[in-house]
Amino acid sequence: MNEGWLNVELKDVLSEKGYVRGPFGSALKRAEMKNKGIPVYEQQNAIYNHRKFRYFIDDNKYQKLKRFTVRPNDLIISCSGTVGKVSIIKDADPPGIISQALLILRPDVTKILPEFLFYFFSSNAGHDSLVSVSSGSVQVNLAKRRVIESIRFILPPLDEQHKIVSQLAGIDQKIQLNTQLNQTLEVMAHVLFKSWFIDFDPVIDNAISANNPIPKPFQAKAQRRKALLNQTMNTNANSLHSLPAELKQLFPDTFKQAEGLGWIPDGFISGSLGTITTQKRKKVKDRDVEAIVLSAVAKGELVRSEDHFTKQVYSKNIDNYLVVEKWDVAYNPSRINIGSIGLQKEQILGAVSPVYVVAKVDEDYKWFIEQFFKLNTFKNWVDTLASGSVRQSLTYKDFSSIPCVVPMREIVLVFNKYFENIRAKLLHNDLENLSLAEIRDSLLPKLLSGQLLIPDVEAQLAETDA
Repeated sequence: MNEGWLNVELKDVLSEKGYVRGPFGSALKRAEMKNKGIPVYEQQNAIYNHRKFRYFIDDNKYQKLKRFTVRPNDLIISCSGTVGKVSIIKDADPPGIISQALLILRPDVTKILPEFLFYFFSSNAGHDSLVSVSSGSVQVNLAKRRVIESIRFILPPLDEQHKIVSQLAGIDQKIQLNTQLNQTLEVMAHVLFKSWFIDFDPVIDNAISANNPIPKPFQAKAQRRKALLNQTMNTNANSLHSLPAELKQLFPDTFKQAEGLGWIPDGFISGSLGTITTQKRKKVKDRDVEAIVLSAVAKGELVRSEDHFTKQVYSKNIDNYLVVEKWDVAYNPSRINIGSIGLQKEQILGAVSPVYVVAKVDEDYKWFIEQFFKLNTFKNWVDTLASGSVRQSLTYKDFSSIPCVVPMREIVLVFNKYFENIRAKLLHNDLENLSLAEIRDSLLPKLLSGQLLIPDVEAQLAETDA
């Protein structure tokens, strides 16, 4: 062991009263929760490391449960079901209490950096030290206090902890920056979609330029865009916005009345999702190629089941599963109301459960339909059309009937070019994040154990950058 490094138990590095398990269920009942007030930290805050809150308590209840309050530098750990996920409470996080399913570990900062303890429990060894001693046949629960407090690990001196944390945090910051950039890019793509195909901004602009009548629903927006034109006439007389002249010419300059959809641009089709999709019922057993099982998840994507779930959630025999090819859409009829629908983007033979609905998408409209699924209008139609007394369910017949203004193909093809440029940047950032995460995860156990020292890491990173 390196000089100054110690083999310690967890209890050796916690503050006095530094182990706080959430209150018993009877002490914090759902009926006592409020819509606003002092937040209640739940498992999801540790699992996903976010600060979105579903439940709150009033000050009277808080005074009775003050000892469960989180403080800056605390670690909160998930204790039930998904065990061992860790998040650090930062200075900017709101004061609140933990729920029954969380544990607070309060480090003694004179002995250990909270970030160092976080990285320990984020490592495979640290996570395993929590999970391996957990119990429960139906739902896994964190082990008792004496077991957790006896977890052993290697503790370097504080100055070395600072160096280790700095290296690992630097990588995490790059990952976070890429993630934030991707979120911005995704918003940009959806804003462009809405501008062209929902708000019809280019059509309004063309109508203004041609002095054509503006339908009443668009008149307020037209007035704003006219004012913008007046402000920019002296500096940019070519356009109300950045669309090139050749692109503006693709859009019409008049509107027409469409039954059930109101005013839509001339040349656009008053259609439905059935206009650009066709149901498919091909089964895996009819294909010679090995199929990969996919699942539609709530974030609106199709993912490989074996990569997403910790245990196998599909049948061993998938002969009767439905085929999902590239650019097909698939959804779970009983879970589409929570967003379980996705576009198959991989060049693979996918397969989904026989209960799913699969539809072939007109390939030119693949990105159009993916963005359409993100609209509140689509979600509202799903809620309206889904049927079933116990669980909601949406048939393809109902799915295909959802109204949709279908733009002209030549305009959609131009949108695809813009979108694919954005998507290329998204994929690049995702790949870079995977590479950074691999570097971090390979360094983590070696740094924490002292097997690799900071000068060695700096040399390796310098070689990687070169």
